[in-house]
Amino acid sequence: MNGNPVLFSDPNGDIVPIIFVIWAVAEVAMTAYDAYDTYKTVSDPKSTPAQKTAAVAGFTGGLLLPGGGYECCCKTDR
Repeated sequence: MNGNPVLFSDPNGDIVPIIFVIWAVAEVAMTAYDAYDTYKTVSDPKSTPAQKTAAVAGFTGGLLLPGGGYECCCKTDR
């Protein structure tokens, strides 16, 4: 990255792959946490069937739909 340090320019576009890798790592980490949280809810004997269904639906929606933030609609008090 031999750009201008004052204007933070990157004429070669070297930063783009770095940003993509950081984004991909964050997505994988968030998906892993969502899978863990869904597993905790489904395996909890105190969770109701509605809570278990909402957790699985939220996880599935997070995998299939673009973007994020779907887990918040499926959170219930335990």
